[in-house]
Amino acid sequence: MLRVVVILAIISVASVSAMYTVLCPVAANNDRKCPLFTVVKKEQHYEERSYSPAVWVESTQKPGESKLDVFTRLFQYVKGANAKGKAVPRRLPVVGHMSLQAGVAQHESMRFFLGQDTPSLNAPRPTNPDVHLHKDPAMNYYVLNFTTSDWRNMELWKSHARRLKTLTGSAHNEFCAASYGPKEGEKYNEIWIHTSADHSDHHYHHHRHNDGHDHHHGDHDHSH
Repeated sequence: MLRVVVILAIISVASVSAMYTVLCPVAANNDRKCPLFTVVKKEQHYEERSYSPAVWVESTQKPGESKLDVFTRLFQYVKGANAKGKAVPRRLPVVGHMSLQAGVAQHESMRFFLGQDTPSLNAPRPTNPDVHLHKDPAMNYYVLNFTTSDWRNMELWKSHARRLKTLTGSAHNEFCAASYGPKEGEKYNEIWIHTSADHSDHHYHHHRHNDGHDHHHGDHDHSH
């Protein structure tokens, strides 16, 4: 019986890896559809990854809004609601910042990956004032992946985040919910929790806008 369970676990991991490879192919010119990372450490149920600097387009959920409202703003940006008036290549994943703390909004913000932060990436400015470009420096995350057709269930995401916290001993209550696709049916998903001990909760990230100014999202109250 134990042998069967082990075999099933191996098959499950293999199928997840295969799904990620299909969703995140590398083009002939080394252009990557998904964020570039290296695996620092691989454990039985999760891994630690080091992500390269990347550019994202982000929007924050406002009081009375749904996650669909935020997604629509970002989708309009990649479809042409930007300074160039042209479509931006759609990449993966769609990432939502979430919290395990009571009283904090289910989805504080949402992001689309635009590409690695290189001189050749010239992402156009959004025309909607509620949409922003952000540059992330190199970051390390604990990552746990799973597939489900019940991906709209926020409690399911939280249960996986709690599991990752337990596995890693992390004290962070904030996590990233990364969804890759496909559009419907069973989706490949990942939970990201920052590895740094001094990485504060409440959506603390260091970003750099395209206007050249540094921005920090520090220990602010993000409850809505």
